Amino acid sequence: MMTHHADVLVVGGGVIGLTSALELAACGHRVRVIDRQAVGQESSWAGAGMIPPGDLVSGLMPFHHLSVRSSELWPELVSRLQEMTGLDSEYIRDGALHLSAPGDEATAEQSVTAWNESGVPAELKQGQELPSLDHRLELLEQAVCYLPTAAQVRNPKHLQALLAACRQLNVAFHENHEVQRFERGGDRLEVVHAGEEQFRADQIVIATGAWTGELASLLDLEFPVFPVRGQINQYRLSHPLPHVIERGKQYLVPRRDGVLLVGSTEEHVGFDRSEHPASIQKLHDFACSLLPELRTQQPERQWSGFRPVSADGLPIMGRSVELQNVVIASGHYRAGLSLSPVTGEIVRQLVRGESVEVDLKLFAPERFSSVARQN
Repeated sequence: MMTHHADVLVVGGGVIGLTSALELAACGHRVRVIDRQAVGQESSWAGAGMIPPGDLVSGLMPFHHLSVRSSELWPELVSRLQEMTGLDSEYIRDGALHLSAPGDEATAEQSVTAWNESGVPAELKQGQELPSLDHRLELLEQAVCYLPTAAQVRNPKHLQALLAACRQLNVAFHENHEVQRFERGGDRLEVVHAGEEQFRADQIVIATGAWTGELASLLDLEFPVFPVRGQINQYRLSHPLPHVIERGKQYLVPRRDGVLLVGSTEEHVGFDRSEHPASIQKLHDFACSLLPELRTQQPERQWSGFRPVSADGLPIMGRSVELQNVVIASGHYRAGLSLSPVTGEIVRQLVRGESVEVDLKLFAPERFSSVARQN
């Protein structure tokens, strides 16, 4: 059996794992990445690519600050990737419109106040007051919360750029290597068995998304992370819309080539990949309610991905208490892509023993120890 050695082994080749590998390799570490399939798949590829300027939905300011920090890191990251590889992640800071129910101006006003008080610029607008608002949208009578610093990125292109940059930094990839078992030595993880090979590393990063719960069980640990399927419809417009549009958990995300993504569902169906016609129709109805021209179209594509959600809905980030050389970075749910820059930064700081700039208490892996005992 072949044995591979590394300074850092990253288990999981999604956007969190790739960004962590990039950060560590850029500091001179020998990094290997293993994945159960090809890298850059699952929810990393399947998402719509929205990058909010913060997060007020949870009501938890540490999570908001985490999101703000990640939003600030995006421009530098995509610029660095393009300089290294020549590949464009199609990062655009095009702003987002957050819609309330028609006639519910109070909610829109409250949202604007909350965003501004949190340090994120927001403006209250009537539909007709937005000079860039597309006339095709049925928003003229709605009050909207406009977030000018919201952005988006094109997931597949960003993943290609990350992968190319990692290869330039001599990150070694082992695709189609599903973990079968681990060997522990005291309070350290000594060997990872994957495929027909084994891997040894000084530090190990677990970034396996929706499969983290299954992987943790091989270590006799409890990290309650579960898959939530999300479906997306894709359409094509003759002219792209100017902004991302969100209403609750549904959204329209326009690409600059005319592609329009409409999402998304939240389905607790395990790892079932089958399409759900009722969910696809619900997304279509939502899109048509805002963009009537879609009533004469059907989606040109549909797909789904498995978001990793933890038991309390918050990311799991930090060093394992039980295994001193293991760092966990998982459970980001709907925010995996948007939080990948700050997560990569945190992983780098943890692995290298640097001061972590973000307060991780809310996201610490050990918060689930009592849950594990109750179960």
